[in-house]
Amino acid sequence: MSALARNVYSEEMPFRDPHTAAPCLWAVRGRDGPAFEVSTATPSFATHDQDRKGLEEALIAIACREMGKSPTANFGRIITGYSQSGYRSDGYVGDPLEEGETEPNTEPGRGPVPWKNVDDVTASDWMGLECAKPEEKPTERYNMI
Repeated sequence: MSALARNVYSEEMPFRDPHTAAPCLWAVRGRDGPAFEVSTATPSFATHDQDRKGLEEALIAIACREMGKSPTANFGRIITGYSQSGYRSDGYVGDPLEEGETEPNTEPGRGPVPWKNVDDVTASDWMGLECAKPEEKPTERYNMI
C-alpha cells in the first residue's frame, strides 16, 4: 500500500508496476485533487499471495455488482484525458493527452455479470457467462530409450 501511495503522489505518472492501479490513481489525483479514502485488511485466511489475490478478485466482483460498473482504477484502465504508462521495462511514462488525442484504455469496462448459477463453477453457464469446455489434449505415449 505504501508503494502505491508513494507513486500516486509522485511528480510524473508512475509505471504500471509494482501496482497496476497507480497510473490511473495518479491521473485521478491530478483531475480531482489529492484526497483519497483507502481501507485495507489482511484476514488471517488470506496471508498468502494466492489466497489474498482470490479474495481481492471476489471483492472487486462484488463492488462491480453493487456499482453497476468496473472500478475506475482496475484492469489497466485510465481516465479520459490521460495516456496510460507502460510497465517499467517498456519505459513509457503516461501523461495528460493533448487536445483531440484519445487513449483506448479509457473504455468504461464490462458491467457486472448476472450472478446466476454461482455454485457450479464448472458449469458452461457459471455466473451467467458462456464458458467453453476445456480442450482435450490427446494422450501420447513415448518410449524412452
